[in-house]
Amino acid sequence: MEAAPQHQILRSDSIEVRPAEFLALAGGHPLDLTARELDLLTALVLRQGRIVSRAELYEAVWNEPYRKSDRSVDVYIAKLRHKLDAALPQTRFIHTHFGFGYRLQQEPVGVDGELRPPLGNRSARNSPSPSTAGGPPPLSDGGVGFPEQRFPSGTGDPTPPPPRRPSSSSHPFHIPETTP
Repeated sequence: MEAAPQHQILRSDSIEVRPAEFLALAGGHPLDLTARELDLLTALVLRQGRIVSRAELYEAVWNEPYRKSDRSVDVYIAKLRHKLDAALPQTRFIHTHFGFGYRLQQEPVGVDGELRPPLGNRSARNSPSPSTAGGPPPLSDGGVGFPEQRFPSGTGDPTPPPPRRPSSSSHPFHIPETTP
C-alpha cells in the first residue's frame, strides 16, 4: 500500500479512514474491512472526486505492476461497495466509469435506487420537462429512449435487425455437389 500519513485521519464526506488504527468509519459506524479492502478504500479517499484507473489502484494497493487479465480490483471494489451500501443504504460512494476506472464521491440515492443530484446542484436541465416527464427523453436521432441505450439499428428502436442468412455457396461447411 502506498504511504498514507500514519496519524492523519482521511475524510470523504461520510467516510473516515484512520490508517494508523486500521479503522474505517461510514457515518460514524465502523466498517468490517479486510486489510486489502482498507488499503483500497484509503487509495480511493486519497483520490476522491476523480476517476482512478484499475492500473493506478492495483499499483497503489498491491505494489506491483497491473496485468490487464487480473480482475482483483473489480472483485475488491464490489466487496467494498457492498459493505459501504450496507452501512449507508441511501448513499452511493463508488461509481464505475466503464473503460476508465472508479470514482469515490458520495451521492444520494432515491427510494427507487436511482442516483439523485444533491439539492444544491439541481438545475432546470436535471428536472424533467413536461414533454419528457411521462417517459424517456427524446434521442438526438428523433427516436425515444434513454441515451445510454445503444441498439444495433442505431435508433431508439429496441427491435434488432433480422439475422442475415448466408448464401449456400458462402457457408464455411458448404460442400459442392458432384455428379458421378
